Amino acid sequence: MSNDNTLQIYLDKIHFDRPTTMFMWAYVVTFVRANVDGDVQMYVSPASFRIRRIDSPGPDLVHDWDADGLLIASLPTENLESVSVTTFLIRDKRKMRKAGEFLTERFKDDKDGARIAKLLGDAISAIPGAGGVAASVVLKVAPAFATLIGKVLMQLEDKPRIYGDGTLRFDDADDFRDTIQRWSINRSDRGYFTTYWDFRKTTNPSSPVNTVTLPEWLRERLGV
Repeated sequence: MSNDNTLQIYLDKIHFDRPTTMFMWAYVVTFVRANVDGDVQMYVSPASFRIRRIDSPGPDLVHDWDADGLLIASLPTENLESVSVTTFLIRDKRKMRKAGEFLTERFKDDKDGARIAKLLGDAISAIPGAGGVAASVVLKVAPAFATLIGKVLMQLEDKPRIYGDGTLRFDDADDFRDTIQRWSINRSDRGYFTTYWDFRKTTNPSSPVNTVTLPEWLRERLGV
């Protein structure tokens, strides 16, 4: 692992082949967790973006991000034993909505949904550069809060177009190397994400990550 003290994970490309409209607007939501008991880093697209379905057999490249990709997590490598990643690609039928509006609608049937959606929407919109700097919209959230959000997303009427989760283990020093991984390969999906795992030296592994402070009412509800 040499002197690398940081693992940064990027979404690089979306491959997709599900019959739908030729152009589709979508959000990406991801959860990344270090070890079995670590906090969760969450990414939500600040607004939906357009993908174009390619009419040919098998999953085709329908979207890629500029430069190094879309940063979804930045983790210290010290005592890192495993990383779990959960990814969603969710269709936005109403096109070009900001994350706050999307979350408000998704949580409207939940008991405290309006307040939860506002908390997340405010956290995303308050971050400088949230509309363009991908690294600035990674949020650190409590595991119980991430679980709650994930359950709501899985129960959407408009089901996620791509969903998957998995864990990559680091058993010895040779495992700490840059790698490209296909993520969210699922029998019920016709698509997946290409992710890039980059080990590097930084002054602060957590500098791109913004902590969401849960209000007391939500802490009590989640038991944290």
